[in-house]
Amino acid sequence: MINSPKFWLSMTLFQVVFGLAVDPTHQRIWLTLGFVSSQLGNTEQARTALTTAIELGPTPTLDSTRQKCSVICPGLVGQIYSV
Repeated sequence: MINSPKFWLSMTLFQVVFGLAVDPTHQRIWLTLGFVSSQLGNTEQARTALTTAIELGPTPTLDSTRQKCSVICPGLVGQIYSV
């Protein structure tokens, strides 16, 4: 059971739904929801999620996020993004 793709897709779906609860405007989360829903056979949910992703437009890049964060927490950003 734990080795089945459906198990891992279901676990991913759980995480994606949690992510949407945290930030429902994050386009990549909607894209992931669309892909996972499609793989699980939930065509209507996939269509809705992908449509939402298109409507939201692209999520800011890591560089633009880093720049915004560096204004708020200058010393912390280098530590977080040095990985």
